[in-house]
Amino acid sequence: MSSSAKQIIQTITRRWLTSCLLFLPLACHHSGQDQVVSTARTASLQASSAGDLQTAIDSLRTGDVVTRTGNDFTSDCLRRLCQSDKTYSHCGIASLEHDTLFVYHALGGEFNPDQKLLREPFGVFVAEEANRGFGIFRFGLEEGRREKLLNAVASAYRRGITFDMQFDLATDEKMYCSEFVGKMFSKAFGNDTLFSISTIGQFRFLAPDNIFLNRLCHPVYHAVYRQ
Repeated sequence: MSSSAKQIIQTITRRWLTSCLLFLPLACHHSGQDQVVSTARTASLQASSAGDLQTAIDSLRTGDVVTRTGNDFTSDCLRRLCQSDKTYSHCGIASLEHDTLFVYHALGGEFNPDQKLLREPFGVFVAEEANRGFGIFRFGLEEGRREKLLNAVASAYRRGITFDMQFDLATDEKMYCSEFVGKMFSKAFGNDTLFSISTIGQFRFLAPDNIFLNRLCHPVYHAVYRQ
């Protein structure tokens, strides 16, 4: 890791906004622009309001990756770390449990005080009040791999893994959002090199676009809220 990146990582605090401010120079150095870059692989379905959530819910399957574009400054900082497609700032894994769709995701900051892995209803995860839009992506999971994925997610949730404020891919007891998703799918496929790793200098990380642009992952739904 470069000395400048190392200094940034070492000074990250538990306050999520502060850490994003520290990452902002890294993101800006790479991107040089703020605009959202939409992928050509994104499905064409659009949602004009939260009322279209039912269409998305009907299309969801257990094991799908759910992405979102937060409408806050923190999310803008994070999506800039994406190197190919800056549409999304956060991601999680969907699971249908007793007729309710949940999304498991790793979140830091004051909205998650204990920093532990979250299990939130889909409608909460993609709430229009906090997001500009969301996406649904799908890996071709046969039943055996889907079971491995869900077992890995359930194990991580039971262990109470916490958010990784160091953004260190080497640790498994602490993970950030796209690291969590990537490692869960890597376990399902039995492949530790399933996802490409992004780099800025010597800083290595998994960004949301490393997940949904994977060759085995395909777009299912894309929603943009009118705000």
